[in-house]
Amino acid sequence: MIHEASILRVTNTYRVGQAIKPGFGVIPTLVNALRTGDSFKIFGSGNMQRDYVNVVDVQRAIAAAIDAGGAGVVNIGTGRGTSINELIAEVQELSGRTLNVEYVEADKNEPTYYQLDISRAENALGWKPTVSLREGLTQILGMADLL
Repeated sequence: MIHEASILRVTNTYRVGQAIKPGFGVIPTLVNALRTGDSFKIFGSGNMQRDYVNVVDVQRAIAAAIDAGGAGVVNIGTGRGTSINELIAEVQELSGRTLNVEYVEADKNEPTYYQLDISRAENALGWKPTVSLREGLTQILGMADLL
């Protein structure tokens, strides 16, 4: 099958210096709560998983899609789900600080598991993520003077 275009379906993207906006970006919201001591709200049990991909890898995927000249619909993520609880544990371990968490009722319509199959990106674009979540979090925490 020949494709004339590439459509990249990108999962939860994060980056150093990401703005804090209500309802957007769990990672900058978490880092801000760690810095300020404000409570970080966890909706539900904290076991819901998301696939977090660094913007550097998204940029590389875009370049690969341009070079491919058309790959159809391609998922861009890490292919790994990380729970909010795991994310918090990682940030606390890296920073040596304790986050003030508050569990609140989850929205019943919110998916509990979100992880992309990135095999098409690997095959059609020759792309795979290179920035681990731990490495990305270390960069963000370092820039926020939280290491």
